[in-house]
Amino acid sequence: MIRAARHQFSVNGFAGTSFTSVAAEAGVDVKLVRYYFSTKEALFDAAVTVPDEFRGRVRSALEAPIEERGRALVRCFTEAWKDAPLAESLRAALLIAGHEERALELLRANFESTLIHAVEESVPTDERLLRATLITSQILGFSFARNIYRFAPAVDLDEEVVIDTVGATVQRYLTGPLT
Repeated sequence: MIRAARHQFSVNGFAGTSFTSVAAEAGVDVKLVRYYFSTKEALFDAAVTVPDEFRGRVRSALEAPIEERGRALVRCFTEAWKDAPLAESLRAALLIAGHEERALELLRANFESTLIHAVEESVPTDERLLRATLITSQILGFSFARNIYRFAPAVDLDEEVVIDTVGATVQRYLTGPLT
């Protein structure tokens, strides 16, 4: 049901998605969808919420020593995109956030709260949000290029090359000068 809901919300948005359309795509009775998700908002939240497993992976990457954290964060994301169920969840969350304000707010809050922790021990307070924003833009930008838009150069790069090159940029955003 969640897979069908993700697809429906990705394609039709919140207004165009119904319990009936989700049930039809999932091949289940609409009563079953209503049983597990009493409101459309609850179904939507379940469809766009990034799984706890992913948050755990990010937390593990954030435990890397600060001088290795850029590569660890990029490795976390490259591995997440290789995990089919997790990749489906990430893809849906990113695509839905492009046209649904509530999904965007959830995604924004998740990335801000997670990535600010990545930089908090190494930079002055006044730079934390800027650095977290730069890190997010780098990781999400490359994620879109490689995993959603499937641009050939990005898709064709060896995973270790991605980790080294994108990781170096993320590392600079973590600990290096910004100008």
